[in-house]
Amino acid sequence: MGRLQLRSTSLSAEPYSYGSNNGHPHNFAAGIQIIQYRSYQRDISIYHVCEHLLPLLSVRRALQGQGEYRGKLTSFDPIRYFSVVPGDQIPTGCIEAAYLPSILHGNGSALALRSDKAAAKVEWLVFSGPIHDTFLSCMIFSGSKWNLQQDIDPNDPRKVFNLVGYAEKGLKTRRVRGANAEHKGWHDSLCSGKHVKLSLKLTWKGHSNELKAEQERRRQEVEETDEKLHAEDRQKKGDASGPPQPPQKPVARAKV
Repeated sequence: MGRLQLRSTSLSAEPYSYGSNNGHPHNFAAGIQIIQYRSYQRDISIYHVCEHLLPLLSVRRALQGQGEYRGKLTSFDPIRYFSVVPGDQIPTGCIEAAYLPSILHGNGSALALRSDKAAAKVEWLVFSGPIHDTFLSCMIFSGSKWNLQQDIDPNDPRKVFNLVGYAEKGLKTRRVRGANAEHKGWHDSLCSGKHVKLSLKLTWKGHSNELKAEQERRRQEVEETDEKLHAEDRQKKGDASGPPQPPQKPVARAKV
């Protein structure tokens, strides 16, 4: 990997908005309060995610498996109108990602994946703590599986997340006017993100075995209770002393 690029603080872009007076619809992401933009001075890290090493679905699942993971949002792509700076092209087999450290109260962070450029949408994964040193900088793919390896060479070809640049705010004071359009755009995108709910189909798939086992257990309990009541009834009527009956075949029931 070559020298890290510093994103221009004067990138031109068509204006975007997502509400009256460009105000944020909310100030929370996955239930955690977002730092106000005027107070957010951290650089935003830009990564290339190597899908040719590990499919995005597997990358997403690995991220969602981290203890700090809190939820997923979807929002607009803040740099969809930006012209590509020479040397900043996304390599074939990669997608771009933006990591916002300490963007949430309590040192929480957020990662944007530009996974659907055709629809000009990004997906946000929200975390209650930092994930750069524990995940992004040390995720590798080797031997048909991914692993986390500390102190890895930045140029190691097994790295899934390659740090390629930063987007600075471009201001040293607590202000909004005059900020780098890309830096502010990522913050705006996170603030307007909509929560992605799990579908009922996925929930059923994940718990179908447990539900079926519970239904079978209850069915057996009902059958055993019915048999016990029938036996008691026969005993009361004096049928218990009769000759033993051969086992009966199960009755076929019509399916609804």
